[in-house]
Amino acid sequence: MAKYPIFELVSDWPNKVMDMNLPPNINAVVNTNAERTFAIYNDEIDDCSSDITRCTRYFPSAVRYIDGNLCFIVKRQFFKYNEFTRSVTMAGKFDAEIFGIMCPKDGLLKQLRALLKKFAQIRNVFSSEDDLEEEREEERNFSYIV
Repeated sequence: MAKYPIFELVSDWPNKVMDMNLPPNINAVVNTNAERTFAIYNDEIDDCSSDITRCTRYFPSAVRYIDGNLCFIVKRQFFKYNEFTRSVTMAGKFDAEIFGIMCPKDGLLKQLRALLKKFAQIRNVFSSEDDLEEEREEERNFSYIV
């Protein structure tokens, strides 16, 4: 934990979660720009100053993204909320690309095969014609197996 705005580490940190007197089964904790803290635990939302249990079934997980928006995630759906405009700016099926995480669309095996082909092409530059024919035969046999 760090002190704001000087970002100096607090001397007695890190603490064990048990020493912080927090409730069990915490799902998420979010500090808003309006200086309000929301704790989500046991699949319930608590405003830490007033109870908002009516939202429990809608937002079981939350995170503040680096763009300042609150992102609420429920099952495979997400909602990006802007506190200043008080509106949902984006919603839809959850995908890690929302957070700038690019996941490969191809299977791992396809990627590995493409990488091996590139290595083989590099090696082929320095190989003789007999070696090339032998590698082509191995590749044809591999294609039948896969």
